Amino acid sequence: MGKEIEQARNLLVQLALDEICSENIFPDFRRHAYYVIAKLGLQRKAKEEDLFKGKEWSNPQCKDYLLEKLHKFLVRHI
Repeated sequence: MGKEIEQARNLLVQLALDEICSENIFPDFRRHAYYVIAKLGLQRKAKEEDLFKGKEWSNPQCKDYLLEKLHKFLVRHI
């Protein structure tokens, strides 16, 4: 049963990241990522960790870094 839970967890993380990545307009990326995090009930954890603070959220060149940061956050909390 542990393997099934881990697979389901990994699938949920991947689905969340896929949904976040579906936003192609970078100025809307932060809002969309927050929406996905909130939909998972993790907005309080995100606030506690200052996930959505920082200048990188306004820099399109940081998108890969932000996706990695979101991935690590999701893995920790799902």
